[in-house]
Amino acid sequence: MENRTARAELKPRKEPYWSKISPGCLIGYYRARTSPTGTWFAKFRPVGAAPGVTFKAEKLGAADDVLDANGLDILSWPQANAKARPWWERMKRLASGDGTEPLTVDQAIEAYLADLKARGGVVREAERTLTRHVDPKLRGRLVCDLTASELSAWKLALVREDDDPDEVRASRSTANRIVATLRAALNLGRHQRPVEIPTDAAWKVGLKAFPSVTGSRNVILSGDEIRRLIDAAPDLHFRDLLFSLASCGARYGELAGCRVQDAHLDASSGARLHIPGGKTGSRTIAISDELRIVCARLASGRAGTEPLFTRADGARWGRSDQTRPMKLAVKTAGLDPSVTIYSLRHSWIAAALLAGTEVRIVADHCGTSVQMIEATYSKFIGRHSGDLIRASGPVLTKAETNVTALPGQPAKRSKAG
Repeated sequence: MENRTARAELKPRKEPYWSKISPGCLIGYYRARTSPTGTWFAKFRPVGAAPGVTFKAEKLGAADDVLDANGLDILSWPQANAKARPWWERMKRLASGDGTEPLTVDQAIEAYLADLKARGGVVREAERTLTRHVDPKLRGRLVCDLTASELSAWKLALVREDDDPDEVRASRSTANRIVATLRAALNLGRHQRPVEIPTDAAWKVGLKAFPSVTGSRNVILSGDEIRRLIDAAPDLHFRDLLFSLASCGARYGELAGCRVQDAHLDASSGARLHIPGGKTGSRTIAISDELRIVCARLASGRAGTEPLFTRADGARWGRSDQTRPMKLAVKTAGLDPSVTIYSLRHSWIAAALLAGTEVRIVADHCGTSVQMIEATYSKFIGRHSGDLIRASGPVLTKAETNVTALPGQPAKRSKAG
């Protein structure tokens, strides 16, 4: 059974072919008549057990009869042996009654936090991260039984779904930090129990970090470019949507979810737009008088529960409905193909920051965090920091007159100031 050529000569039968590795520990190979690929099994029976005590069996994975082994779910003979060892050790401990249970993910986490505390690390942040994101089902799993596929699925579930590539990038960056903390806990567990956990293949593959998450891909448009883009919209409905996004900095999905009743358009008290389904919960934002006029036109004569922004056919804007008209508008306007509908949001935020608006106010208005604003727009803020500082300082000197002094007489100072 040690190579695929020899296994190909084995005739299919009802029971696996078994090979004794050590007393009580066997590796089995089974191939059905209708399948070209066999399956590895491990079997254990305590040495000296009574005649009535049967063997326990465990499925290990597919044999490398057709596809090359990957050490995870397709195993060579040596890999099948390596995967069986921790299971045999667990069975031996249970049979001997020594009380040593195999390590669970929850126990690995607790041991990691204790070790981190002993080394003077920041325990609170790691504990909060693992408590919040590692669910009870995963915590109850044995470390030696973890698979790359289940860990990969857990990792992918940490990432928010979003049409905005920068939101996804930021979410993946956060997921990487969470994954790194769990990976550290599992690595410590393997270090402490090398026989029980002989390999880190499951989390080395399943918890591999997301690539290319450190750099921002924001495209910030000038006022002229925004006007060209809006003018290039293929129809009035999409033009209204682009104008509104450029005017308030909301996400595409947020405006798409607004209803007529969400527009509060009393100019005397300050026009506002309620965002019912933002990422940070619902919020109400102030809108410009220009956007108030657009919203009033869109809401006129329509029921409160109808969508405020609609496509040309009157339907609500769907998740990807903007893709095709946006590409057409970008091309018609002669803009870089990397411009997306979210470039309008980025451009609004950049303009607000450049105008000296406090980061906290921008974050609250846009439904994001101060940390996200600083991380995403730090380079932009840095490039314009000089202008922002010069504009923010108080004027301490009195204004001078424009009158030129006559020869031999001092110039008169203005009374302003």
